[in-house]
Amino acid sequence: MTTTPPWAGFPAPTGPGWGSVGRYCGCVWAQDAAEALGGPDPPATVATLIRSPPTIGADDGPREIRRALAGHGGTGLPVLDREGTALVGWITYETVLARMHPDLDAGPDAGR
Repeated sequence: MTTTPPWAGFPAPTGPGWGSVGRYCGCVWAQDAAEALGGPDPPATVATLIRSPPTIGADDGPREIRRALAGHGGTGLPVLDREGTALVGWITYETVLARMHPDLDAGPDAGR
């Protein structure tokens, strides 16, 4: 019996990757990592699993953020410093919605 993994159809990155000098170089998707580690010939390094999703600059405004998120299809994107080399944060749809609608509480106590 084949089961569908919990990450199927969920292209969100699971974590950032850094180069040898500590610079941001992309993200590793959960599905890619699971497939690579579960396969017959796992990679020797994580470098082969790193993808380059769109990034958001720390100084970007709402329009740039919306465009980047809307064109990506994942659940969030990395936020880089002004030089575009250091990861300074991660922005998600949830973050944007919370800023747009602070009166809505999506937490575990919502509706109480």
